[in-house]
Amino acid sequence: MSTGENGKNWPSRGYKTLSWISRVLLVPTLIFSLFFLVRALITSISNWSGWTGSEWSALGAWASAAAAAFLASVSVWQTHRANKQARAAEARADQEVENAEKRHAEQMAHATRTTDAELERLKTEAEYQAVQEILHSIVTVASEVGAMEDLIHTFKKKPSEVTTAQLFEGRKSVVSHTNVAAIKFMMALPRLADKDLLEQAYNLHETMHAVLKSFNGTDPDQLAPDWEKAADNLRPMLEALRDMQSFAIGYFSVYKRMQEASKDAA
Repeated sequence: MSTGENGKNWPSRGYKTLSWISRVLLVPTLIFSLFFLVRALITSISNWSGWTGSEWSALGAWASAAAAAFLASVSVWQTHRANKQARAAEARADQEVENAEKRHAEQMAHATRTTDAELERLKTEAEYQAVQEILHSIVTVASEVGAMEDLIHTFKKKPSEVTTAQLFEGRKSVVSHTNVAAIKFMMALPRLADKDLLEQAYNLHETMHAVLKSFNGTDPDQLAPDWEKAADNLRPMLEALRDMQSFAIGYFSVYKRMQEASKDAA
């Protein structure tokens, strides 16, 4: 034994070496002892039973056959168990694939419904904005023509209150603002996807065009602006405006109810 720095006793290096040699020699000694013990036991049984060498050989053959049959049974059982586990694993894999396909189909259907709903919402919002621009354009035309009619009426009744320059500026303002309104009207038309709503817009455009051509020079048969004719054409235009407003209210009300129903269903 050797003493360490902290005062404890530790086995010496020679003691450790001797311990390993003892362990190495012990294993073969046990093996040889077991071999001779088994041999002596077999000899004792043979002397006690009185069997001859051929009988022991037959017993060995039977024992070998029994062992082979046992090993074959074990092999068959292991093969059956492995096949059963493989079939179970294959069934689980098929079920997982089927579940994954169902989840994928459900996700795709949900994504399609969500996309369709979003596209429908964007389409309807675009239509709503287009209708607002169309109605605003009509109101602008009616307001400008009405203002010009009032200005001309004042000029005829009280010429001293309205100058020629004011008439000229008024006409220029009407033509400018109504042209812008007509352009906005035409730019809004392609955003109307509903056929009936688009038909209402086309009818309204025809009445607006009848008003505009009375003074904007687009009618080759009319050499000078006819403000009285323009004012007369305001009536059918405003009637068409009311028709489109009524139709648009019903159209967007139906869409709003459909949106609320879809939210409740979700």
